[in-house]
Amino acid sequence: VSVQEIIDGVPYTRVWFYWRYDDGWRHVPPDYTFWGEVTTEQRSGVTVRYREVDADFGQALAARVPDWITSACAALSCGELPPVSIEVIPDENLLTSWAVNNPWLLQVPSPYTVRARTDAPFDVNAQLAVSSLIADRLVALVTQDMQPNYPADAYYLRPAVSSWLVGRFVALNTNSFLIASLAANYGDAAVGRLLAALRPDSSTVVLSEITGMALEQSNLDWRDFLTWRLATEADLLERGDETNFIALYDTRDENTRALAYQRLSARTPLRDLVVTAAVLETGVDGLPLLRAQAALNSDASAVQQEVFFRLVDGSWRRIN
Repeated sequence: VSVQEIIDGVPYTRVWFYWRYDDGWRHVPPDYTFWGEVTTEQRSGVTVRYREVDADFGQALAARVPDWITSACAALSCGELPPVSIEVIPDENLLTSWAVNNPWLLQVPSPYTVRARTDAPFDVNAQLAVSSLIADRLVALVTQDMQPNYPADAYYLRPAVSSWLVGRFVALNTNSFLIASLAANYGDAAVGRLLAALRPDSSTVVLSEITGMALEQSNLDWRDFLTWRLATEADLLERGDETNFIALYDTRDENTRALAYQRLSARTPLRDLVVTAAVLETGVDGLPLLRAQAALNSDASAVQQEVFFRLVDGSWRRIN
């Protein structure tokens, strides 16, 4: 029996089971063997299997996911993809995941084992779960499953592409400003060229190779990258990783070097800083600078901190 619940004006559907006893129908625990016949849909190299109860959800998957893969591969130049399958399974304990024995079989729990939006069973949460796995798998394919070394810039750039893809799939802002600006200024194919050029220890110099422009002339939005840099700095400080921590600073400057070692000694990392603005300037020495405005947890009302980064050998190094 499909039962509708209205929560804050939004309709949801739940599936209840009844068993007929001698004295009438009684509400009983779910028995998923009565979930209906299996339907298989094939679209653009994607096979979706679902049972009768999940028809609306399965049809939404079949309508959206092939388009996601097509648009992603147009940017990433995926080459020939293995067959992609999606199976909707009525299992309330299942998490959306790739099958253990088949890296291209995505297993998705039926939303009706709990509660599903009546008007949109493939809701945003389900879309994010599916799209994140699809994006990560495509990025892994294009990079030949290259694993970046922490804390190299590649460690951020690779997942940043996945985040950018998810934002495009689901039409949400995933704060992938750097990759979005690369695509906007140099075409979606530039993102694919970036992935193809990435190596485990790649720095942001790789972006100049893709754009053909010096970093300070490339018109890229560095906000999310600098947010990651500040988070990485806090992590390295907490670990006491002197070599990698000091490498984030422009230690050619005596004052900057002294400040970096002072922070290393104090071991008081400041976490959750989010860069809300990054303005390109020219320093008194003639070198490019990024003046970043950072706030705790991106709270616009919080006290803003100014953090300056100087471009040194193709990498943004902190100087204050």
